[in-house]
Amino acid sequence: MVHTLRLDNYSPTPRKLVLGTNSSFGTESIKIERGAGWYGLNLTATWHIPGREEPLRVALLDGDAMDVPPEVTKEAKDGVLVLAGLASGVQRASCNVEYLILEQAGVYGGADAEPTPELAAQVLEAALQAKADAKAAAEDAAAAKANADKAQADAKKAQQAAENAAADAAKAGPYAEAARAAQEAAESARDEAIAAQQAAENAAAAAAASKSAADTLAAEAARAAQAAENSKTAANKAAYFAGENATEHLPTAQKYTRCSAGLIIQTMS
Repeated sequence: MVHTLRLDNYSPTPRKLVLGTNSSFGTESIKIERGAGWYGLNLTATWHIPGREEPLRVALLDGDAMDVPPEVTKEAKDGVLVLAGLASGVQRASCNVEYLILEQAGVYGGADAEPTPELAAQVLEAALQAKADAKAAAEDAAAAKANADKAQADAKKAQQAAENAAADAAKAGPYAEAARAAQEAAESARDEAIAAQQAAENAAAAAAASKSAADTLAAEAARAAQAAENSKTAANKAAYFAGENATEHLPTAQKYTRCSAGLIIQTMS
């Protein structure tokens, strides 16, 4: 639980805190709100614990906040807290803040809390931590500077590459136009080739159709020629038989000779 304690001049608000039960620790904390007279001072808390010979002093080194020390909640007794603000040549102490630790029957086999270091040890630990934090911050700053330098160098390289690309594009302009024209010519030639192929296919189909018609006409002509030949043969036969009949009616003074091709008449004196 977080308890808020406000400091105005010498008066703290509230003037009494209930900080849990005895044998509890690590559960209660106090947040200080600074009022008039407390800005710019380094805060310390002095816990006056019943039965303890020396007060317990705690430095507020973490954002004006502190955990309640386990020594404070060890026993169910009332005690007093005093806040002090320190600076060069200045010390401001607050009025007493009473605190109450509630009683419980007992916890057996529980954990023991780590004792709170003396104030000097707290300050030394804080100083060492601050030094370590400063070193880490310096290393982070150096790394950030190195990254920034690298980023700047990369930016320069990128700018140079962009300028080179622009120059190359300017040089390639005429060639790009020629390439575009060549592409258009190739596409036109392709279209013409496709059209020519289609025309050739159409012509081949027409030729095939013409050949079929010619073959049909040739067949019909052959049949007509055969019919004509048959008619000629029939005519020759008819002429032959007609000649036979005519010979029988010729005068006796005429002699004739017949051959296979027809009649040859000879007149006798």
